Amino acid sequence: MEGGEPEGRVLGKLEKLAKAVSSRTDYTVLVGHSQGAEISRRVAVTTDVDACVFVGSGESPLSMLRILNASPFLAAVMLAVLIPYPLIFVLAFDAIWQSSAAFAIFLWNQFLVLTAEVLAPSNTGPAISSDAFDPLWQSIWQVVWAVSVVIAWLIIAGLTVRAASKRPKDLETTPDAEVMHVKSPIDPVSFGSISGAPLRRYVPVAARANQLKAIGTEHVSYFSKWQTGAFILEAIYGTSSMDLSAYHRPRPFPLWAWIVAALAALGLTAFLYWLGTVETELIRAGIGPFIGSG
Repeated sequence: MEGGEPEGRVLGKLEKLAKAVSSRTDYTVLVGHSQGAEISRRVAVTTDVDACVFVGSGESPLSMLRILNASPFLAAVMLAVLIPYPLIFVLAFDAIWQSSAAFAIFLWNQFLVLTAEVLAPSNTGPAISSDAFDPLWQSIWQVVWAVSVVIAWLIIAGLTVRAASKRPKDLETTPDAEVMHVKSPIDPVSFGSISGAPLRRYVPVAARANQLKAIGTEHVSYFSKWQTGAFILEAIYGTSSMDLSAYHRPRPFPLWAWIVAALAALGLTAFLYWLGTVETELIRAGIGPFIGSG
């Protein structure tokens, strides 16, 4: 409950505990996993600590939930904004597809004209009239129209959602301390933007044979990997005390991950197009009787 009694009570106790520990120690490090990492960030924003280690932080998804919880009309506004998106997608996709086809036909026709001139030269030169460029200009205007509609919708949708959103004050605020984010490249919870994070460390994923299976368990397996403990020690004793440079960047995604991502993108595109055609038919069915009676 955003700003409510349960949340305030939990954060208040943790803040008191962090302040009490800081007053008795020379160096205080907050360590949190998943939702605990986001809670630790919020505690560190208002508490004087020396370092934070956020393991598989759920900051991004939890921030979205906090915004939704603090904005009573945001869910309805987002639904109203998203409903016409498939329809706009279909209109733009069809316009771009038809203009691309018209452009290809134009190039092919001009190729045939030039080829005929090369094989059988004439004294007047290639017979290319100004009317032959009409399909080209039409295709260009179709693309401009389609892109303009999409851009206009994105601007209107973005401004509408922003106006309906109420962001908590501490959102995306970086604690005044050394911050380290420990992440896994295939952890779905730690995807998305994170505040600050000058130091990022990446745990290795499972062996190749178990990578696809590991997606569902990666978020809860951080502390079964020795690298997570080494990163916490690095936050305490300093980066220069140990060589963990091999984990400063995530390893490249395997080929199967790119294939799955490509198939998912194609599937999403096909679903959006199908949904847009359904919306188009519903609109036509709805306004058809009125047009016929007019």
